Amino acid sequence: MTDHAAARRAREDRAIARALNILHARHAAQGQLLDPPAARALFALRLAGEVREHFEVAFLNTRHELLGVERLFSGGLAGCIVSPREVVRTALRYNAAAVILAHNHPSGHVEPSRADHDLTDTLRTALAVIEVRVLDHIIVGGRDTTAFGGPDCTVTRERHAQREAWQARIAKKNAAAEKARETRRRKRAVAVGARP
Repeated sequence: MTDHAAARRAREDRAIARALNILHARHAAQGQLLDPPAARALFALRLAGEVREHFEVAFLNTRHELLGVERLFSGGLAGCIVSPREVVRTALRYNAAAVILAHNHPSGHVEPSRADHDLTDTLRTALAVIEVRVLDHIIVGGRDTTAFGGPDCTVTRERHAQREAWQARIAKKNAAAEKARETRRRKRAVAVGARP
């Protein structure tokens, strides 16, 4: 890379960093209404490009105005351990009425896993005890985001269950085919060994 190209790249990087800081300040301002598109934009700014998985929560009041956002847990490439107790404790500290959960997938895939659904259900149950609603769960992967913890969560969960059933059928067929191949190999080996 030439000196001119390197200097241009550095200027562009500074401009991008300034733009991200402005967008983050607009979305993360305390007291701002956090609707679903704003929540996706906020977490996309905070989590996109991270090389480790992080779990963050936006804490909201009864009018869904932002009280604060915190990164509560960090993990490795394939996941992070989330403690429902800590999420509940932090929600109580903010005196939150609702939360929006978010985490990133460093792989870039935004499809929620069975573990993502289970975590959302666990947190929804734990937070319901203190009358805090889980409005959504957002996954950020690269430039993409998906939300699956809101009112249409059952549709996504059904689609996920259908995919798991399909994958199980394929795995069963593959196992049966492998078993048949192994049986044929054994028969051939016996036949070859039995010849004089």
